[in-house]
Amino acid sequence: MALDTYNNLQASIANWLSRSDLTLEIPDFIRIAESAINKKVSITEYETSVYIELTGGQDNYEMPIDYKYFRNVWIEGYRNYPLSYVTPTQFSIKVTGNNLSGGTNLYTIKGDRLILGPAPLQDQILNIDYVAMLLPLSDTNQSNFLTQQSPETIFFGALMEACSFIKDSEGEAKWGAKFGGSLTLLIDLVEEMRYSGEPLRITTG
Repeated sequence: MALDTYNNLQASIANWLSRSDLTLEIPDFIRIAESAINKKVSITEYETSVYIELTGGQDNYEMPIDYKYFRNVWIEGYRNYPLSYVTPTQFSIKVTGNNLSGGTNLYTIKGDRLILGPAPLQDQILNIDYVAMLLPLSDTNQSNFLTQQSPETIFFGALMEACSFIKDSEGEAKWGAKFGGSLTLLIDLVEEMRYSGEPLRITTG
């Protein structure tokens, strides 16, 4: 089974443990593994991409929950003409005040909503490159840099914690060794990406 989402990770852990009585504890095992990884690997933010399906006439959309700031925002097919950010006040003057016409070329942010101006006239795809914060996995945050780049590290760490919980010392040692080896590879990967100048990047959507 794939390990690329929080739900798949939980299902795989349960399957490998061959236990049906740890359903409530598995999220804790994952969180402990994430915490251990974060103490060893400095991944506070990374670059990622997402697309939003726009509906003609609709001007506001939900923001990515992990965004820190945007790098580039553009309509599919018009990458050389990125949308410009304006403050909510400027947006109100330019768009609500009917001082702007033509295709969508501005955006602003209000709370957790992305507001486009003018609203797209037809269904389109909005592409966003942004710097994301590394958020813990949860029911509402199904993937992050770790699940994309090193899901086995979380997997091994969670299995190690599970074996510790059920007092399986042999299993704890087995998965602990795999976790340690995988963690070393992850540290090397992050350092290589950081010092080569390559952004820590994943692509979603």
